[in-house]
Amino acid sequence: MHSGTRVTLPAMAVLTIDESFLERWSQRYADRATAAGAALERQLFNDVGPAARARMHLEMDELLQIGRWKAARSASHLSRNDPINVRHVTRAAFAPKAVERLSILTTLYGVQDAMASSILTVWSPEQYTVWDVRAIWTMQQAGLIEDRAPFGWYLISCRALADSLAVSATDVSKLRTLDRALWQYSKENQPPVVRGTR
Repeated sequence: MHSGTRVTLPAMAVLTIDESFLERWSQRYADRATAAGAALERQLFNDVGPAARARMHLEMDELLQIGRWKAARSASHLSRNDPINVRHVTRAAFAPKAVERLSILTTLYGVQDAMASSILTVWSPEQYTVWDVRAIWTMQQAGLIEDRAPFGWYLISCRALADSLAVSATDVSKLRTLDRALWQYSKENQPPVVRGTR
């Protein structure tokens, strides 16, 4: 990590993600969060994540909290999971030698790739980030990933970007700082998507 390091972008990129971008947009994320949203995120990363790491699984109420944070509309779907199954599936996904963690988590009802990435992010924020359409759009604007890049490629790109920049970690991790900035930039700059045009 060197202060002033910039990521070289392809000529077609319309956005530069550097230290000033991360500082500005992650701060805007924090400034614009509702009190309830900020409190939920703090609880997830200060309490739920460490507890899940210690016992190597999630409890049902923790899955529902992550669901509320990622997409409030998911609660009714997630609540259909059996609590014992939630423990078993998350234990398998969090196992030290687990491969395909994302795929394991998608065996839970109401958990698709984006929600699975949110679960992994809460569990291990130093290793994972949320695979979110907003953050993906911002990375595409910077020319750092292609359209429809798979989660593994997106994650590698985010890790490399976070590591290449002299950015201080938030109260959670460098990847979380990056994700907050990417998400907020998209929220304020991405044109509305017209359904049925793709």
